[in-house]
Amino acid sequence: MYKGILPTALSGTPYIGFQMTFYDFFQQYLVPEDKSNQMFWKLTAGALAGVFAQTVTYPGDTLRRRLQTNGMGGQQQVYKGMMDAIMTITRREGIKAFFKGCSANITAAIPGAAIQFYAYDTIKKLLGI
Repeated sequence: MYKGILPTALSGTPYIGFQMTFYDFFQQYLVPEDKSNQMFWKLTAGALAGVFAQTVTYPGDTLRRRLQTNGMGGQQQVYKGMMDAIMTITRREGIKAFFKGCSANITAAIPGAAIQFYAYDTIKKLLGI
């Protein structure tokens, strides 16, 4: 039940931090101070924040998935634990293996992150924060 919880915890927290940091960064440079196209640029800043955060923390997601499916369906276990999985994946498949599926994940994250941050800003504004 808890397979993959350590990589989830180790990559989940930085993901949120990166996402918020990247959003603030992109918002500073993309969102105009006047009201012209502000919604578009906020959505763009949110989408970019999601893309960058996903990319930086994606190896943790790969590791989590590999550990969760390790020995599934009666198959022999390939990894003994997190560190063994990191070493085995790197040795057998190379560093690029940690980014397999990243582009599909990013494609799915773009609209979600854009909407998430636009809603975040809208709610902040409604609350007067």
